[in-house]
Amino acid sequence: MCIINEPPEIHFQRTTTSTPEQFVAGLTDFGPGRSKLFANSADEYLQVHYLGPSEADVTEGSGGIWERLHYNWSDPNHVVLATTDSNVWGGTSGYIYTLTRQPNGTTDIDVVIIREGKSFKGRVLTFVLRTIGRRVLERAFEKSVQAIEARNGPRRDTPHLKSNFGNEPCSEEQLAMTRGIITATDTLEIIVRPGDEGSAVCLRGRLNIDTSPALRDQLLAMIRAQSPQAVIVDFSDVSYVDSSGIATLIEGLKMARQRKTTLCLQGLQGRLLHLFEVTGMSALFENSGCGSASSKSKVS
Repeated sequence: MCIINEPPEIHFQRTTTSTPEQFVAGLTDFGPGRSKLFANSADEYLQVHYLGPSEADVTEGSGGIWERLHYNWSDPNHVVLATTDSNVWGGTSGYIYTLTRQPNGTTDIDVVIIREGKSFKGRVLTFVLRTIGRRVLERAFEKSVQAIEARNGPRRDTPHLKSNFGNEPCSEEQLAMTRGIITATDTLEIIVRPGDEGSAVCLRGRLNIDTSPALRDQLLAMIRAQSPQAVIVDFSDVSYVDSSGIATLIEGLKMARQRKTTLCLQGLQGRLLHLFEVTGMSALFENSGCGSASSKSKVS
């Protein structure tokens, strides 16, 4: 049998209702259940070696095929996944996503998949992908685009800064204290409870690409304006966190260190606790002077 050695560059293009930011958030969500977005990334293969604000080093795979990928989304409209190690792929293997925002609110996604086999098995798979396997890749891409659309749902921007007591809107005095009004989607509530030695930020809902900017603004405003001894972010009522939420916490931690403020996490449990442990986030905050982030106690 003749095996074609030329590495394939397979192009697919789709238009999605997701924004570029939403698609990148899905693409870089390395938490449990990733296989629901990307069928070729089974949970038992998933290992997050490093996760930063715009880069990640991750091992993924399924069905006996694995690869270690370096993710780079420093340009949010041009995301590059480079294969650094694999049991079948080598050379220039990887993925390149180009995202183009359209005037009607949709996003054009162009993906280039590069596959270069480094063993006999890899070369056979390369040949298959160039022929009958192309349609399999295309269907997988289509399902991933649809899954990311489905998880975002309809977008609606509404203010969600809550009072320190009950569900009444914050007073003008309280808003002045935090130096701004939080604006988020209707999937996250942010409740600020100031204290004598520090402040608590209680979250309820989903911390994702739509809502993380609101948390970022709140954390940075509190740390810059007040420089409290400690800021505790309570995740007891948070059901979901994606990579943009993690990036927001890392940015807040950097600012807190500069201002000599201790930024702690509290209330992580279940899948969220697992996510923070495998990404090294739990250890990062514990090394900053916090105890375990897995406590289920509420901030009072």
